[in-house]
Amino acid sequence: YRFHTGQAARPIYAGVKNRYFAAVLEPLSGQDEISAVRIEKVGEHNITATLDIASERIGPGVTSTKTFMLFVAPRIPDVLRDYPDHHFEELLAYSWPRPITRLLSWLLRAFGKVTPNYGWAIVLLTILVRSVLHPLTLKSQKSAHKMQKIQPLISAAKEKYKHDKRQQQQEVMKIMREKGANPLGGCLPMLLQLPIFIGLWRALYQNASLRHAPFILWINDLSKADNLFSLSSPLPIVGRSFNLLPLLCAAAMIVNSKMMGTKSQDPQTQQQQKIMMIMPVVFGSLNVAIWPHSNTHR
Repeated sequence: YRFHTGQAARPIYAGVKNRYFAAVLEPLSGQDEISAVRIEKVGEHNITATLDIASERIGPGVTSTKTFMLFVAPRIPDVLRDYPDHHFEELLAYSWPRPITRLLSWLLRAFGKVTPNYGWAIVLLTILVRSVLHPLTLKSQKSAHKMQKIQPLISAAKEKYKHDKRQQQQEVMKIMREKGANPLGGCLPMLLQLPIFIGLWRALYQNASLRHAPFILWINDLSKADNLFSLSSPLPIVGRSFNLLPLLCAAAMIVNSKMMGTKSQDPQTQQQQKIMMIMPVVFGSLNVAIWPHSNTHR
């Protein structure tokens, strides 16, 4: 339900929505008649929204008529804008970070109008986002490279002053200052990118135009797992669907890590590099396991 923000707060309609669709019940015989909107849970996955209409006295022989509009539609901006007097655009409900999600959703729709399909629109949007974030990514990589190069010096200083923690910290700070390295230089740019990646994920996740939208080859629905082929018997993690894209993504991440990484003699750095090599495999396995059981096809 939505409350009118221009006047005193009051409900103007009741409705329910899921990832792609919304169903709304709005009284047309006078919105002031709504006294409350009740939300109730039904079962494990569903809810209902109920309008409570203010009671009124009806005299003998008097007929009272109430008119309602039932609105059921996909949560697509161009569809919702056809009803400007009903505030249905609020049903889009862009999640945090709202301005970024809203902008990226608009860009995705714009690319979708000039490309053959939404698959290429996603490719163009991804290239645009990566291009904008490239300076931050490059800065993070340079900082991480500097930290890797001075790790032997830091390890030697820690070993030399292992009985004097204060002197150890001073020596480590001196090394980083002389070499122009900053331990936060690799993490801070990545944190600054996080809201943009969250906004990109939300823009793709809740876009109803991707439902049943084909791309290329075997990818015939951008809202579902790619499902290259189905297995005759389910496997423990994969299930019955074999999804190739998560595996290709994991392989690309591993190749990228090998290309960007540098060999180090420091045991701690070597351990970190091993962890970074394992993470793509973990994420790829999770995607393979989660996609077949997700509700993205609904």
